[in-house]
Parts: sequence; C-alpha cells; structure tokens
Amino acid sequence: MTTTHNGWTNRETWQANLWLDNDGIFEMFREDQEAVTPERLESFLEELLHEHTGQGSLLGDIVTDWMLSVNFDEIAANANEE
Repeated sequence: MTTTHNGWTNRETWQANLWLDNDGIFEMFREDQEAVTPERLESFLEELLHEHTGQGSLLGDIVTDWMLSVNFDEIAANANEE
C-alpha cells in the first residue's frame, strides 16, 4: 500500500520540502548558481541535521532513519519547477 501526504510521496518528503523551502535553501542554491539536485539536497540536510543531533545518539539514529524515507528526487524536481 502506498501512502501519500499532501500530494507528496510520504510525510517525510513533504516535511523535508517544507523545511528546505521555508528556510530559503532552494533560493540560496539558485543565488549561488548551484543546481538543486537530489544529491545536494540530501548532503545539505544530512550535514545540517547531524550537526544538531550528533551521530551515535538516539536522536541521530532517528534522524538518519527519517532521512531514508525522504524522496530527494521528488523535492529537487519540484524545486526546479519553480
């Protein structure tokens, strides 16, 4: 069974897109003339989240598991449509 959330693949993807968009990350990439790619988004978010949660902690493990559910291809495609 496939579950979607607000038109996105899942809640995690919707949530990651919301945070990235609201924090101006897509615009920051564009201003730096950097492509909004799934790899850049994942790397950026991973670095940011692990900076605040640390690895080897319960919260770090939860964040890592959350990120495995995020569809970065969908987020990048949506950001590039804007």
